[in-house]
Amino acid sequence: MFSKSILHEYTTKTKTDQPEYSVTKTEGSVTPYVSSVSFAGHTYTGGAARNKKDAEQKAARAAVKSLLGNMSSILHD
Repeated sequence: MFSKSILHEYTTKTKTDQPEYSVTKTEGSVTPYVSSVSFAGHTYTGGAARNKKDAEQKAARAAVKSLLGNMSSILHD
């Protein structure tokens, strides 16, 4: 699943600022990249990855999972 695409579509449909990604690299690790994505006043961080692209996908996935969790709790209230 392409979480970056889902997140981009969500922000477009909700007229929220587009997500901004920040990638950091640590030396000496097999999975040296970690990314965070910020939008709508929140920052989400994904797990470590082998490359920047995968790190950004993991950050977007963390954001999407959080959004889905929030929607689920709203629907069950």
